[in-house]
Amino acid sequence: MKFIKTAFIVVLFFVLAALGTASLLTLYFWGRTRLDYLLLYVNNTQGAGSFIKYTFIVCCTLFPAVIAAGALWAGNKLRLAVGLLLAGLFIYTFQIDSFITGKISTTQIYEKEYISPANINLSPEATKRNLVVLYIESLEADYADADGINLIPRLSALAKENYSFPGFYQLFYTDATISGQAAGMCGLPFKAELDNNNLFSLLNNNLPNARCLPDILKENGYNTYFIKSGSLSFANTAGFVKEHGFDLAEGVDELIRHYPGVTKKAAGNDWGIKDSVMYEIAKEKILRLAAENKPFLVMITTVDTHEPTTFLDPSCPQKFGDKRDIVFCADKMAADFLDWLQKQDFYPETTVLVLGDHISIGKNSVYPEKTERKIFNMILNPVGGLIAQPHEWTTLDIAPTVLAALGFDNNGMALGRSLWKKEATLKEKYGQKLDLEFNKNSDFYRRLQTPENKETKAEAAWAALGKQITAAEIKAYTPLFQESMDTIWADQLFLKTDPNPPAGRLCLEAEFIIFFADTRKPEKIAISLNGRPLGSWNITAAEKAPFKRTICFNVENNEKNGLFKFSFQRDATITKLRFISTGFRKFRLYPNDNNKK
Repeated sequence: MKFIKTAFIVVLFFVLAALGTASLLTLYFWGRTRLDYLLLYVNNTQGAGSFIKYTFIVCCTLFPAVIAAGALWAGNKLRLAVGLLLAGLFIYTFQIDSFITGKISTTQIYEKEYISPANINLSPEATKRNLVVLYIESLEADYADADGINLIPRLSALAKENYSFPGFYQLFYTDATISGQAAGMCGLPFKAELDNNNLFSLLNNNLPNARCLPDILKENGYNTYFIKSGSLSFANTAGFVKEHGFDLAEGVDELIRHYPGVTKKAAGNDWGIKDSVMYEIAKEKILRLAAENKPFLVMITTVDTHEPTTFLDPSCPQKFGDKRDIVFCADKMAADFLDWLQKQDFYPETTVLVLGDHISIGKNSVYPEKTERKIFNMILNPVGGLIAQPHEWTTLDIAPTVLAALGFDNNGMALGRSLWKKEATLKEKYGQKLDLEFNKNSDFYRRLQTPENKETKAEAAWAALGKQITAAEIKAYTPLFQESMDTIWADQLFLKTDPNPPAGRLCLEAEFIIFFADTRKPEKIAISLNGRPLGSWNITAAEKAPFKRTICFNVENNEKNGLFKFSFQRDATITKLRFISTGFRKFRLYPNDNNKK
């Protein structure tokens, strides 16, 4: 019995001390964070900077061992006090109280605000433009005036000459590199809904059911390339970018393997190779993509300014002897790259986005007392006719804004809103409550996150021509839905039927309900099939629900494999809440002949 008691005390205090030590290190390097972030990053530590990694390993082994040994000699009161202190430190650092509150609460923000990306298509009058996205690690707009010194003189000058959006606010779930990029590409926060059986999949969250900016460009014939000075293994970056439309992704490991001649002496900070070498490789890749005479997307991510082991490139002078030198150097290298880009023959058909992936985590040593900080952002060479509107905005709004800059007109994408339009962003509608909403559970978000709900399953759902599909069956034909009132609320229907359908036209017949934004005005549901517009259904409140509508169409060559992806887009707004889905009761696909109408 004494042995069991001793073993229990040692194990208990070792675990508590490990949690407490991890909490202290986290507070020192980054400040308070959240439990789900801890789980996400602990599960994907490969590629992390060696300084950070080994600091945590050594400290979280040695200190707990000492404390566990000391607990054997301490009295019960001291053990209780130390145990409560360590547990309290962990609860405070990782905001366990907020996490638990969120887990027992549910948000409807996705159902109210989500705008499906399904119908975002290139405007008929626009031509396909290249897109270059440059993420500069932790680059803040505030560096333009750091106690009277402009540390980003060239980038800030470019921003004044082009388009830059003030009014930025950083959300909880967009404040690290992968979460900032996921939010920027997909218009969604990046988190893990943990109350699911497949915990491993959720801790490797790639939002497999979200349609993101690279997905849209890839579907529109773009070549796509992602390059990063750091590791793609860290935080499962490789899994995310490969899930969402990138043909090729290269990080430090891939770059060293593919370009040994230029990378063997390219060591930078311990997160990866130096940015100057990565820029040169990116230029080479861009020239190759431009030579293929197809539009391209290139996304670049730097790491020289990555804390806590920032790196000053040897090509840059040392003026201040601190982080300011690294920021000044990052400005020079990014501006040199943009100068090169603007001299290329393909630049007139290229739009460029430059931004910080997030503000510097924790306090910024350049101005440690400053709390209200903003990421640097600018768009160069968008399509004509756009006027930047004043907004309070977040990372969620980047994707629809950039898509519009390319000529993909939209009313928003997922939870993002275009900053070229006057429609309020979610930050303007919800204010500080937006963070609280994202901390809560959401079945809608879980369906975006769960691999088992991936669209390929819905595409495989079989429906014989003429077969009536009822509400009980419709869930099998849509990747995302909300079920209420014996109705399936969705904005997409995917079905597979006989290859080489009968000659002539097919018709989709549907029975559905909708909510009206204004009963004095008709509602319109725009319909597309496999990305091409078919037409629309107009409904008035004077009609009796459920509504019945039919739309007929010619089968195109790419649809003769029997796969049909119908999308339904609405813009109804009810007391400032957006409803994007239609409540389907029944539908059927049938040949347009007199025998089956």
